[in-house]
Parts: sequence; C-alpha cells; structure tokens
Amino acid sequence: MNEKELISRLHSIAVVLYSGDIASIWKRAGGDASVLFLSQPARDAWYDALEELRRGGGGAEITLASLIAMMLSDYPKNNELRELHSMINGGEEATRLSESSLMTFSVNEQPWYLDAFPEFRNAGQAPAELRQRVRVAIVTVTDVELRYAASMLDPPLNEEMIVKVTSENETYFLGRIRGHEAVLTKCRMGAVGVGAASLATEELLRLWEPKAAFMVGIAFGKDSVKQHIGQVLIADAIVPYEPQRVGATSVRRGITLDSDHSLLNRFENAHDWAFEMPDGSRCRKSIGQILSGEKLIDDPDIKKGLFLEFPSAIGGEMEGAGFYAAARRRGVPCLLVKSICDWADGSKNDLYQPLAAATSVSFLAHVLAATERF
Repeated sequence: MNEKELISRLHSIAVVLYSGDIASIWKRAGGDASVLFLSQPARDAWYDALEELRRGGGGAEITLASLIAMMLSDYPKNNELRELHSMINGGEEATRLSESSLMTFSVNEQPWYLDAFPEFRNAGQAPAELRQRVRVAIVTVTDVELRYAASMLDPPLNEEMIVKVTSENETYFLGRIRGHEAVLTKCRMGAVGVGAASLATEELLRLWEPKAAFMVGIAFGKDSVKQHIGQVLIADAIVPYEPQRVGATSVRRGITLDSDHSLLNRFENAHDWAFEMPDGSRCRKSIGQILSGEKLIDDPDIKKGLFLEFPSAIGGEMEGAGFYAAARRRGVPCLLVKSICDWADGSKNDLYQPLAAATSVSFLAHVLAATERF
C-alpha cells in the first residue's frame, strides 16, 4: 500500500471515529490545531488536515505514525487501525502501540520481583512505644501493592523484623522506611463501603496520628504514546469524577482535592531517582491531576469521555478521593503516588501490576530517604 492509499483509508476511518473531535485527536498526536479548517464538514476538514500532514505540515511533532498510534490508543480493538499501524511500523505486531507502551519480559527474572511477603512478627495489639513513634502512614489497596510496600520497610527500632498488629477492624504493619517510623495498611477497593479507602484511612489516621500520609500502587494511564507502563504518576490534585447532578443537562459537582504543597515539592524535585525498566530504559515520572471514581474503567469510550472532560488529568484510579477526603478531614498532609499498569482500554490484565507497584514504592522510598524527619 502506498502513502496515498494509506491516507485514503485513514481518512475514511477518521471521518467515522472523529467527526466532531478533530482538534482534540490532532493535538494529542502532536499537531497544531490552528492549521485545521474546522468550520467545514468533517469529511472535508479531515481531507485538508491529512493533505497538510502529507506535505509535511500540521505541526512540529505530528506524523502519520503518531496520529494512527493515538487513534489506536483510543480504539485498540479497531481492526482497520490495527492494520494501518502494523503497515506503517514495518509489519510489527499491531497491538504494540509504541516502543514504550508495552513490554515483553519475564516478571520473575526482574531484580525487583517479589514472590513472597517479607517476614514479620505478630504482636497482636500495637505496643504503646511503637504507636508513639509513627510519623509516616502508607495506604495500599491490592495484595501486590501491600507486598511491595512492605518490602521497603526495615524493622522498627529494637525489633528484628517488621511487626504486624491489629486494631478493631484493621491490620497494620510497622517498620521504618528510609529512617522514618511508618505504619502500612491495605484498604478495600474503592473510596466508599466497609473497609474501603475513606473509612480505612480515617481509622488509620485517628489511631496512629502520623505527620504525613501516602497512597502508593497502581493506576491506569491516559496516553500509551506519550506515557509508558510503569511510569510514576504524582497527583498534584485528585479529581473525583463521580459526583454530578443528573438531568436534562448533567453537571459535575465533585470538588478537586489538592495535594499538600510541601510533600508535592519534595517529589517534584526528586530528579536523581533512577529505576531501570525491563527494556533497559529509565522509568519516567509525571505530575498532574489524577481522576478518581468508583468505576473500574476498562472501556476506551468511557475513558475517552473522561479525559475529554478533564483534559489536564494524566491518569486515574479508584481510591484517591476517599484517601484525600479522610486526610483533609483529619488535617494530615497527604499525597498519592501511583504508577501505570494498564490503559483502561478494554485489554486490562494483571501482567504489569508488579512493575507498577515496584516503581511507585521505589520512588516513595527514594524521596523519603532525602526528606527531613516529619
């Protein structure tokens, strides 16, 4: 297939998928939307846009490859896009959206891989002297997140291993993370419900009275072309997308929850952190708004709608809103640090969860090592 035929097929696809959303996909692919003629019908607008691109215009960063890859990230099951992507990338597997979006590796051969929970001592209720020393609280949600977070804990002072304690409905692990006395727990999935983030965090902060609280673990990414699996997302704010007034015209009513400025500053300026990815590249990090809601998103159309409504967001998850609400209520500085494990595009699986857990926990430990005591 020559370039003219490829562009003709891409034109037919674009008119159907992006008839009313040309500027957004164009900009996300690296293009300059000011060159588009959007006042005309979509078929004509797309024809002019693709002709401009064929001539080498359209923006400094946009290419046919970046445009097709971005469309495929929105519609990963579209067979026509998959075929075009395969052709333009020299016949490579079409499901591989970009060099950095997916990786093939054996997880149990990685230096960071953990196949067992670290050793701990059961202590029943928390000794008073340990409770008084806690300064940092860490909240996780899944077993893999808990396992990797626990692996970063050293034993508390005067202990030979980390300590497991229980209190009312919750279980905690006590240790030291890079010199900070810490308490670690796992809540249930979501922000509401028995044992979910809001109630579990409220109980954690009431009992242990830490000086700072962190949530680490896994999240879904926004853009498989500009982001990569395992990339660390640091929330400058949590955006609860669920609350809304539903009627003839629906209106979002969620209140954006800002992160603590001092904590955010420490993470934003951690330029010396290094984590080697399975393909030998260096793990990246980014800062921005994180979407949070009760839905387990795994649908490209729903995901697309969310990011069109919240274009500043860089990813999403399910527990941050409850965690931030509880921390704000107790007056405890908090920050969410999660890493990309999937793209919420209909192909969600658990393959990259250990990698995402490892990168987020590694970054937290690195920043705490360089942070003065709370």
